[in-house]
Amino acid sequence: MPKLVKETTSGAQFTRSMNEGVLADSQDRVFKIVLNAPNEVVNPQTECDITIGDQHPVNTNIYCKTFSVRFDGESRMVMIVTFSYESSAHSSQQPQDDKPPELRAANWSTSTSLIEQPVYRWYKRTNLYQWDLGDTPAVNSVGDIYEAVSQLTSVVNISIEQWEPNDPTRHSAIGGYINEEVMTLGSLTMEPHTVLYRGVSSQPSVESWGGGTWRGWKATYEFTYKPNRTKIVLANGSPFETEEEVFLGWDVAIPQTGFNVLAFTPPGGADDDPYGQPLQHGDENSNDATLRQFAGRIVEPIKLFTGVAAGEKVRAMVKVFSYRGGGASQTPSASPIPLNNNGRPRKSTASPKVLVYGYQVQPSINLTQRLALRLE
Repeated sequence: MPKLVKETTSGAQFTRSMNEGVLADSQDRVFKIVLNAPNEVVNPQTECDITIGDQHPVNTNIYCKTFSVRFDGESRMVMIVTFSYESSAHSSQQPQDDKPPELRAANWSTSTSLIEQPVYRWYKRTNLYQWDLGDTPAVNSVGDIYEAVSQLTSVVNISIEQWEPNDPTRHSAIGGYINEEVMTLGSLTMEPHTVLYRGVSSQPSVESWGGGTWRGWKATYEFTYKPNRTKIVLANGSPFETEEEVFLGWDVAIPQTGFNVLAFTPPGGADDDPYGQPLQHGDENSNDATLRQFAGRIVEPIKLFTGVAAGEKVRAMVKVFSYRGGGASQTPSASPIPLNNNGRPRKSTASPKVLVYGYQVQPSINLTQRLALRLE
C-alpha cells in the first residue's frame, strides 16, 4: 500500500469544444501516488478508486475513457496518474460509457435516397393545378393496366453498430431477409416487411472497462428501410374485394392478369366476362341452320366453343366487330387481360377493374431477435 494518494491541481485541465458533434467536454484529473519503495507494485485504478467507465463526480456528462501513469521526473517513488474524462455522441441520446460493452445500446446512423419502382396507381390531373383527391388504378378506360409506369420512392439506408461478444459472421448467411416484427429506430417506426437486412461487416475489438479487458468484435449491420405505401387488394378470403392502403415494403404488388383463362358456362358471375374465353362461332358450311345463320360471328345465345369444357385452361380472347352479318367475333388477346380469383376473365365494369395483390418474395425472420440488436 502506498504512503500517499492525493489528487492535485497541477496538470488538471478542462476543455469544451464543438468538434463536429463528436466531442463536447473533456477533462483530466491528476493524482500523485507516493510509494513505499521504488519497486512497489500498485494498481492506480484501485488506489485512486477510479476505473474506466466511471462518471465524473462533478460533470456528470463525461466518463473516464483513458488513464496514463508516469514517474515524477527522475524519482521512482512518486507516480503521476492522469485520468481523462470525455463525452461521446450516441444515437440513443443517453450515456452508454457507464455500461460494459455487451450491454451498451447499439449506435446507428441513417441516410435517405430514392429508388425507382413499378407503380399501379396514380392521381389523375383534373385542372391546371388540381388533381384527384384519391388515387386510382393505372389502367385505361377499358381496364387494361399500363405497363412500365414507375415512381420514385424513398428508402432509408441504416447502419447499426454494436459490440459483439461472439463472432458476427454467423449472421452473414441471412442477407436479403426482411423483418417480421415492428422495428423502432429513434422516432421511426418500421412496419413488418419494410426493413431489408443487407449484411454485416466486423472487425476484432479489445476494450478496457471497469478494471477488466473485454475482447470481441465491433459489428456494423446494414439495412434498407422502404415503406412503399400503396393500395392493394387484401386476400383475406372475403367475398367483397376491397382495396386497402398498406406499407407494402419489400413485398411486391402484382396485377392479377394473364394470357390464359379458365373457361366457364356463360353467363357466369357478376364480374365474369364471358367474351374473354373462346365462344361458339357460326359456320357457313355447317349442316346446322343456326350455325349457318351466324357464320363468321358469335352464335347467340352465347355458349362455349365446341370441345371446350368448363374449368379448362384456354387462351384469353377479346371481343371484336364482325364484318359478316353484324354481331361480334373474337380474336386471341395480344396482351394479358384482368382475371378474377377463380381464373375467369374479369369484366371491365368490375370494381376495381384490375385486382392487384401483395406478395412476399424475400424470406423473413425476426431481425431484432436473430441479430440481437440492442436498439433504444
